[in-house]
Amino acid sequence: MKKIILLLVIPLLISCSDKEEPTIEELIKQAEEGDAKSQFDLGLIYFESEGDESFDKAYQLIESSANLDYAEAQNEIGNFYSDACPDKCRYEQDYREAMKWYQMAARQGDSYAQYNIGDMFMLGHGVEPDPVKAFVWYKRSAKNGYRCAKIKVSEMLFQGNAVDKNELMGMVWLFRAMIIDEPYCDDFNIDRKTVEPILDVKE
Repeated sequence: MKKIILLLVIPLLISCSDKEEPTIEELIKQAEEGDAKSQFDLGLIYFESEGDESFDKAYQLIESSANLDYAEAQNEIGNFYSDACPDKCRYEQDYREAMKWYQMAARQGDSYAQYNIGDMFMLGHGVEPDPVKAFVWYKRSAKNGYRCAKIKVSEMLFQGNAVDKNELMGMVWLFRAMIIDEPYCDDFNIDRKTVEPILDVKE
């Protein structure tokens, strides 16, 4: 049975890995046709370009994508409102507005938005500080696969921060985070003296 499953899955994986990314010209065409993902991806590309016109186009595309209910774009709009932009930013910092957009994306299961809502509750941005609600949102994000959220859940369980201290479950979430190959969230605030005996870490 396992061999049959592998025979069915391997060709699918190969076909997915061989799929070429669309060219800029294709992205522009798809974006003009109203494809929300293409609008978002093209907007990110414009952000990497120089000049006010590129920034204006980037905002326009991401806003259009968000209004088409594309979760990643809605989360990005939330980031625009949440982050203090050093320059060329159309948005004034507004945590309540950020929360509105994060919630739109989170309702669609976007793990980044769910994590960001956790941060809002943890830091008291636009809402009353509430570490318990923060943990709930971090855990939702973690269950949806976001590595930073898994590490955050692990930290809070190890430290007993807003939840009952549970080093075993903290270690479970830490292991779950370690098997994900992402270039983010490499640092975590867990006491090494607690972790090392379990992991048998040696200098």
